[in-house]
Amino acid sequence: MAAVGGTVLVEFKQYTPGSRWRRTMINRKDHQEAGNEAYGYYGGIRKLYTEVEISIWKQFWPMQFLK
Repeated sequence: MAAVGGTVLVEFKQYTPGSRWRRTMINRKDHQEAGNEAYGYYGGIRKLYTEVEISIWKQFWPMQFLK
């Protein structure tokens, strides 16, 4: 995750390099939770700091890269 001014570049390494889902830019000052009850909500993004946190989240990743 890299910050440029008020914008953060977030990289999701479970997607293949070049995938449109691999990286996204988020404006930290203007970003808010989005979604609805039918499809769920998203928007709570934070950096994982410890190996324990990272290993817990990796359990949810697919076994192979996604396109």
